[in-house]
Amino acid sequence: MFSRFVAISGLFTVSLFTSLGCNEASPTLSLTKAPETPTAPKIKGVAPSQESIANGTYVPLSRTIYIYVKKSSLQRPEVATFVKYYVENAERFARQAGYVPLTTEMLETQLSTLNSATQGVATPRTLRGSVTVDGSSTVGPISILASESFQQIQLGVTVPVEISGTGGGFRKFAAGELDITGASRQIKSSEAEECAKNGIEYIPFSVALDGITIVVNPRNDWCNALTVDQIKSLWIEGSEVDTWQDLHPSWPEEPISLFAPDQDSGTFDFFTEAILGDEPCRSDYRDCIRDEVIQKGVVNDRFALGYFGFAYYEEKKLLLNAVEIATPE
Repeated sequence: MFSRFVAISGLFTVSLFTSLGCNEASPTLSLTKAPETPTAPKIKGVAPSQESIANGTYVPLSRTIYIYVKKSSLQRPEVATFVKYYVENAERFARQAGYVPLTTEMLETQLSTLNSATQGVATPRTLRGSVTVDGSSTVGPISILASESFQQIQLGVTVPVEISGTGGGFRKFAAGELDITGASRQIKSSEAEECAKNGIEYIPFSVALDGITIVVNPRNDWCNALTVDQIKSLWIEGSEVDTWQDLHPSWPEEPISLFAPDQDSGTFDFFTEAILGDEPCRSDYRDCIRDEVIQKGVVNDRFALGYFGFAYYEEKKLLLNAVEIATPE
């Protein structure tokens, strides 16, 4: 006799017995219930959403995103007019790009600052010139919307938008190559010092709110939420977390494939500071210049985890699961 085992819908195992060397023998069937796979407990947390980011409950991964404008550039009518148009319409552009608009109070503060900075700047009837914009891939979609809309109204002004990342944008900005750079975090002291050394004065303007979103593969049916301590233990340098089971004993003993933005990214900087504080990040992860590389990496690996901005997650949420931020019980 020999037997073959076939699983039916994961609930039962069918044992098929056949007599060797006997063509006339009829097989016999025996059904036994398959062993149950332990179900990981669901943890209650706060999911990234327009509401949780706006009301401040999605902590510590909610953030403000910015454009930094060179003060001297604001004395040029084409730059002053573009920045005013950008800030006045920031709510519309933020919504179109999938971000959370500024609160009314925040927007009023930005407009007040802008009006003070552009007092006395004469605006000719016909604007001509160019406005150079670079920086964050997170802010980029908003800047591109502002640029395209503005150029439809002001046909004599060109506003090319490049994407060099927050760090790359600040390097160009400090070197005097840009009028505006987008940033998904505040300027670092070292970047501010470089600007000062080169005589670059600037004004930051908040343009939208965002929340860094941790994502997993849609076939990941065990991890719906992580505490900040768990996230820290996963990403800190010298981490002993290699498998999902290292995070929770009921989770699979499978290696976690990690995907994250590269270290020139403001998203990387903000996430690392928010989760790790002054501690360095582990280095054995796949660093990615573009969000879509992170997305594809997680989609193609059931045991992967990554992170990027909320707007990009909103665009791809049918392909990924967002991990909630949980409070320890």
